[in-house]
Amino acid sequence: MRNKGVVGLGAALAALGLAACSSSTPEPSGPASGPAGEPVTIEWWHIQTQEPTRGVWQELADEFEATHENVTIEITVQNDPEFKTGIDARAQAGDMPDLFQTWGGGVLAQQVDAGLVQDLSDSTSSWIGNIAPGAVAGLQIDGAQYGIPYDSGLVGVWYNKALFADAGITDTPTTWDEFMADVNALRAAGITPMAVGAGDKWPAMFYWAEGALATGGKDPFISAAADGNFTTDAFISSGERINELVAANAFQEGFLGTAYAEAGGASSLVANGQAAMELMGSWAPGTQASVAENGTGLGDDLGWFPYPMDTSSGESVGFGGINGFAVGKDAPPETVEFLEFLLTPESQSKIGAAGLLLPVANGAEDSIENPLQRQIRDALVELDYLQVFLDQAYPPAVGAAINDNVQAIFAGTLTPEQAAQAVTDVAQAQ
Repeated sequence: MRNKGVVGLGAALAALGLAACSSSTPEPSGPASGPAGEPVTIEWWHIQTQEPTRGVWQELADEFEATHENVTIEITVQNDPEFKTGIDARAQAGDMPDLFQTWGGGVLAQQVDAGLVQDLSDSTSSWIGNIAPGAVAGLQIDGAQYGIPYDSGLVGVWYNKALFADAGITDTPTTWDEFMADVNALRAAGITPMAVGAGDKWPAMFYWAEGALATGGKDPFISAAADGNFTTDAFISSGERINELVAANAFQEGFLGTAYAEAGGASSLVANGQAAMELMGSWAPGTQASVAENGTGLGDDLGWFPYPMDTSSGESVGFGGINGFAVGKDAPPETVEFLEFLLTPESQSKIGAAGLLLPVANGAEDSIENPLQRQIRDALVELDYLQVFLDQAYPPAVGAAINDNVQAIFAGTLTPEQAAQAVTDVAQAQ
């Protein structure tokens, strides 16, 4: 199993914080807008299905077309599972969209190995310096730039302040023992402590990743990238934490078959006051609003805190991811011009103001008006190490094995040791 060096952002996150706060950033060159040439169509696939971000992406495409009379941008919007299925089919056919969503990691590495994406190192060199370097580094493969980030986020616990108060909880937990005490207090008060969309598998994977980080820090993940061994103590103890939560009746009834974002799914349980917490990424408020009976979600009753970390190493670690774009091998040059336009501070500020994404371009950070999102960004830039989503950090077969076997821990059909060994068997066969 090869280590492509893209499993985590590592210490580069410190650079992200410094760059994002810099007051002397270089001016971006701006996309070219010369006379119209031959007609060009840019096929753009993205996953921002929710408003207002979906509308902002359309607005930016319209603005670019207005200054590039020969360019037409054809947008395909899909949710996460549909996109992954569709992009895999396009990869198998050797016909990638011109511009498409990437999370880096093993999937991007495989696309690079297959010659399906462009090396953007030279074509973006005049303006990529205005993007937070920690996020930029996360989309490099063997030191070359194959993706450009537009958002970086951190997974944490979203909670209902009113339900916490009903259970007599006055402070958010900072250790695992405090977290479990709150779970038990909520259950004792007749409140479902947590909602998880284990039917979709990847939300359950978040618990395994967070638990391993909490006890082992970054080293187990880096080692697993090199040797494929997931049977180390950190991953075993993370499975044991899942068992502890299940034994405490922490989750909603039927959690194994519950989806994340559907009506009646895990997110809607939190949005409608039927569960007190969910472990989810920075997009959670938007998803909650989309399934809330009142159309807006919890409002001022919604809070956020980092997953409790108990590492003895003293390092500050977190779990999250990068949203970015890759450029297909046959994409016209105007695709990179459009990508540059999407990453200007002006465009990124529109994304930040929409409230669902955290922009990575210098000069756009003040557009984050939502205090919870700003709280996440402030926590993110203080990290020594950010572990990216496991089903993206590792090759697809390994990511699928992690999702499948972690779900089996939740179901009680595999022990933590058995699940870790099953993942290792797949990883070491790569």
